[in-house]
Amino acid sequence: MTLLQGLDDVDWTALQHAYGPAGDVPGLLRGIAEGPDPGDDLDDLDVKIFHQGGFVCSAATKAVLPWAFWKVTGDLGPLIAAVEGCLEDGDAAAVLDHLADLGPLAAVHAARLRALLDVRDDWTRVMAAHAYQRITGDTGAAAATLSREVHELALGRYLPVRWAAMRYLAELGPGTPGVQGAARSLLDSDRRHHWDSGWRAFTEDRELRGLASRLLADPEDPATNHAE
Repeated sequence: MTLLQGLDDVDWTALQHAYGPAGDVPGLLRGIAEGPDPGDDLDDLDVKIFHQGGFVCSAATKAVLPWAFWKVTGDLGPLIAAVEGCLEDGDAAAVLDHLADLGPLAAVHAARLRALLDVRDDWTRVMAAHAYQRITGDTGAAAATLSREVHELALGRYLPVRWAAMRYLAELGPGTPGVQGAARSLLDSDRRHHWDSGWRAFTEDRELRGLASRLLADPEDPATNHAE
């Protein structure tokens, strides 16, 4: 995986920086990472996303630009400012992925994330649990939130967010408390587990069964400790 992989997957022209549409950002990032004069491109990007002492972006941009800036330059300043702004505005969902990516560097926000583990919104709750675990290493609190979604899946209540919860739990490794029974039910069921239709139903079922197998794998037994 290269440093700038996925850069062109973002619709940059739909985003805004301090001087208008952000369509020039990919070129600047590539210039910083690979160009002959990275300093000039860095200065140019810096004034566009961290303008006159404050982070500037459209509502759609949120933390995308400063996250990319951090990935390329290692400068956390704009990303921290963006995260602070979104959290102060009550828009934590916009930055949860980035907080998870920061890990312990975002420890100052751990208490805020802990409070999100019981909110009503499914995606916010699940993503907050993932970010909280990545930041604090507290597997127990995160697993308690994520395991609820596994039990819902075992009851046949399929939602995309519950696949995400399974992926996050699988990252924690086998032996996560409170999920073995539900994971076994998913594997033993004759039902095809899916929320979409058509060919995606087959891939979703296969993925979920593979994740359930990972949750049940015995870390001491090489024969079971693998992903499908």
